Amino acid sequence: MKTYDARGLSCPQPVLITKNALNCEKEDFIVVCGSNNSKENISRFLSKMEAEFSLEEKDDGFYFSIKSSSSKDLAPNEEVNCQIQTDKKTIIFTSDTIGKDEVLGKKLSMGFIKTLPKVSPLPKNIFFVNSAVKLTTSQDDHELIDALKILINEGVKIYSCGLCLEHYNLSDKLQVGEVGNALDTLQGLLDSKLTITLG
Repeated sequence: MKTYDARGLSCPQPVLITKNALNCEKEDFIVVCGSNNSKENISRFLSKMEAEFSLEEKDDGFYFSIKSSSSKDLAPNEEVNCQIQTDKKTIIFTSDTIGKDEVLGKKLSMGFIKTLPKVSPLPKNIFFVNSAVKLTTSQDDHELIDALKILINEGVKIYSCGLCLEHYNLSDKLQVGEVGNALDTLQGLLDSKLTITLG
C-alpha cells in the first residue's frame, strides 16, 4: 500500500497531500503525520469528504489508512487533474493588516494567507498593494511565505505592486511571486468574476 509521509510538514501541507492523494490514487493508501494538529486537520478533511478511513496511533506518528475514491466518480477515459483547481476570482490585499488594530490586524492577515491553501476552489490571482507588500517580503515568517509558495505551485498567480515595493524600499526583498504593475492588476480585476478586498 502506498504511503505518503507528511511528518515534519507544517500546516496545511499534510491536508493538501491527503487531498491530492484522495483525488489521484486508484488504490487504498496511507498518510502518516506527526502532530496532533495535523491529525485533527486530516481527520476533519476526510470526514468532510465522506472518505472511509481508519486511524492508528504509533510511536512514530499517526497512520491514516484511506480507501481510495478517486475513480468511482469518473467517467470512462476521464483524466484526473491532480492539482487543486483555481477559479476566476481575485483577492486583493490592500494592507499588511486587516482592520484598524495593528497587532490583531497582522495576525488576521497572516492567518488568512496561511489558511488559503486549504480552501477550494482557489482564487486565480492574489494582488498585494500598498503596505500589503510587506507580507510577500517577510523574512521572519517562513510559514507565511511557504503558504504563498504552495498557492503558486497550485496555479495561483501572486503579484506584488512594483511601485509599492519601491515606496517601502523592498524591491530587492521579494520572497515569493512576481512584481506586478497597474496593467497586471487592472487586467486581473477585469477578468475576475469576483474580487475580494482585504485590508
